[in-house]
Amino acid sequence: MHPYAVDSEERIHIVFLFATLSIILIWAVQHVLTYFAISFPWFICIPSPFAVFGLLWLFFDRYLWKFSILHSIGLIKTPDLSGEWHGDLQSSHDEYHTVHPISLKVDQNWTSICLFLHANVSSSQSEVASIYINDSTGPVINYLYLNDPNPKTPKTMHIHRGTTTLRYDASKDTLEGSYYTDGKRKNYGEIRLERGK
Repeated sequence: MHPYAVDSEERIHIVFLFATLSIILIWAVQHVLTYFAISFPWFICIPSPFAVFGLLWLFFDRYLWKFSILHSIGLIKTPDLSGEWHGDLQSSHDEYHTVHPISLKVDQNWTSICLFLHANVSSSQSEVASIYINDSTGPVINYLYLNDPNPKTPKTMHIHRGTTTLRYDASKDTLEGSYYTDGKRKNYGEIRLERGK
């Protein structure tokens, strides 16, 4: 997986929240230990605020950010796109005559993501990505991918890079958008996906 950018200030807010919470937790533990005159052997030490912050961040990045209550109160705005998506692609390569079945696997944490698209003749994997949350029509994900054709594909196909833009519709749980390839292939097309249940 690789990092991705978002146009939301939620990451700044969470850092501040966790830093404050870490200091308060360690302060409270120290006061409880002092009040009850509890001491530990030299080889056991109380974690520092930095260690507590790291643990909070790790747990939040992998699991907690997906909790629906955090999204409903507006603390987290980044959409959870993880899972298996299925749909189709049409390309300028054959003037949109063929509907090609595709699948997209999205592995996503709060700060990292990987998008792996599989088609009949090739597969591609994201290298960099960003999610525009504040777009007026809903979240938009943009990513740069590296495409690797299957061994038995025509010689005209070769490894290439391209860009995909997908708009997320939360009410329908769909991704729709377009892609285009680099200057070597000069193809473009449309993509439609629905998350698997």
